[in-house]
Amino acid sequence: IAGDGFSCFSLLKGKKRLLGFCLVGSFLCWSDAFAAFQRSPMSEMIDVQRVSHPQQTPGDVVLPMPGNLVMPLRAVCLPTAGFFDEASMRFGVSRSGVRPVGQYMEGRYTTSLQAPFEFSDLPDAWGKDALKVIAKDPVCGADKESGRLYFIGKYELTRGQWRAVMEHKEGDFALELDDFKPVTDVSWFDAQAFSRRYSEWLMQNHPEMLPFFQVEGRSAFLRLPTEAEWEYAARGGHRVSDHERENTLLFPFDGKDAGEYVVAGVFEPTLSSVMRIGSKQPNPLGLYDILGNCAEMTQSPFRFSLGGRLLGGEGGFLVKGGSWRAMTLEELHPGRRLEASYYADAKALARDDLGFRLVLSGVFTPKDRQERMDAEWKALTQPGSFASTEKDKDEDIRIALQEVGAQVRDSALKQRLADIENAASRYYMRVNTNEERMIKEMLLGAAFSLETVANYAARCYQLIELRDGYLKLSRSDKGKEEQHAREAASMDEEIRNFIYSIKNVLFFYKKTVDEVQRLMAGKQHDLLDSVQLQFAHDDAFSKRLLKRMEIVARHSGTADIQSHDELAMLKTFLPEWLMVKLKTYF
Repeated sequence: IAGDGFSCFSLLKGKKRLLGFCLVGSFLCWSDAFAAFQRSPMSEMIDVQRVSHPQQTPGDVVLPMPGNLVMPLRAVCLPTAGFFDEASMRFGVSRSGVRPVGQYMEGRYTTSLQAPFEFSDLPDAWGKDALKVIAKDPVCGADKESGRLYFIGKYELTRGQWRAVMEHKEGDFALELDDFKPVTDVSWFDAQAFSRRYSEWLMQNHPEMLPFFQVEGRSAFLRLPTEAEWEYAARGGHRVSDHERENTLLFPFDGKDAGEYVVAGVFEPTLSSVMRIGSKQPNPLGLYDILGNCAEMTQSPFRFSLGGRLLGGEGGFLVKGGSWRAMTLEELHPGRRLEASYYADAKALARDDLGFRLVLSGVFTPKDRQERMDAEWKALTQPGSFASTEKDKDEDIRIALQEVGAQVRDSALKQRLADIENAASRYYMRVNTNEERMIKEMLLGAAFSLETVANYAARCYQLIELRDGYLKLSRSDKGKEEQHAREAASMDEEIRNFIYSIKNVLFFYKKTVDEVQRLMAGKQHDLLDSVQLQFAHDDAFSKRLLKRMEIVARHSGTADIQSHDELAMLKTFLPEWLMVKLKTYF
């Protein structure tokens, strides 16, 4: 009987049906099933796929394991451009969901996230189907130098997968009854040992399945996820918008009930242990049991959250996601930050509701990338790296320092000049990084300006329609002409206010685009691509903002945006039926 709780399954051996019909709770069911269990080897009763990959979906990256099991992974993409770019995000729990005494543990904080892989790093052995699905995702950056990736386990690690790596010897691997359930009662150190042993097995037996950097023979590897990697993926990763990721309690449910996604006592009070993997619905990234079932270990040590940042002290390790014991939604919140000791009762801590999943990661500085990384670093440390005009180069203080250094013979003074030159490089890098962030914010501000104009225009259209209706009514409603005229005049005043607001926002918009053009000196599209990736989602808000960003991209390539006619600009993003009503007011 390979079920959960009191489930009863039909067992097959070849073409012969051993148990055809069973009634839950029936003595006959259990006695017949037990007899079948005695007659049938365990490996024939539990399918290998059910143990390690019960829910196959397009885009799965499937790594082999000993015992003919597999390790399915899902791609997690970050909207970043270049090696030194980062995705800045807010994690933790919003104030309204935090216990008053626990805000120093779970309060919201801002941190940065990076990923080691480009699309070109991914091995052909993963199969065309998986690579095609990943390539079609705009955030993954298959066709451009933007988007970085890491890969996270689709399921929590199962007992069968654990035994296959940690206990399997030569010969056949026999499955056992609970092999399809998450492995628990293992310590953080055990998880480290598993990730090391499995990584080495892959490198020795299936190196073609791992991203590989040829120059120095460095392969990708598996490890526990960091807190940021885990939480970003748990909230839906790049498959949901920033707004949805930060403002939903667990993650977007696509109109379904939370109980369809989570194995926890709050939804099933009779639970007494973990359930099999993949028994519920996946989160938007395609991950199963990311919340509930067993709580999950991370690579990250616990740090207090204070004032929007994490403090420097490191304690035990972080546990995320809640377990089957959770009796409230708050216990399952992906932002919860629970500290666990590495040791308890004079030995390594292990619990019956604590397990883990792995991520595929790699080194950030392989020698294969050295030339490109050096060029990107050099660009970052140039004065005015976006504009990079001859005037900027003339103002580079490092050139003067180098000229002076060439004439100095004193070694101590030479070293002092070199230190100053390095300090200047760090200064330019900070300025350029801050300038890049500022320009991204300006581009976002321009997109939101267009959205504001569209909203004002829609409300203005409604007022014009209402005013026209009142005017018609005043002609037919004898005796109330004066009252209707006053109300129509009041509406006219509101319409003029809306038009005035539209003109003001357009003025701000044109000034913003003009400033971006000045700062970027023709290179604004490099950053436009990375900003647009933030809105590569299916929700209505992201679709609208992506359209606005396309307009911003078009206008930012236009010469002398300040002189452009307001009506002509409105026509680029407002429908014709709306423009017919508005144009008379311009």
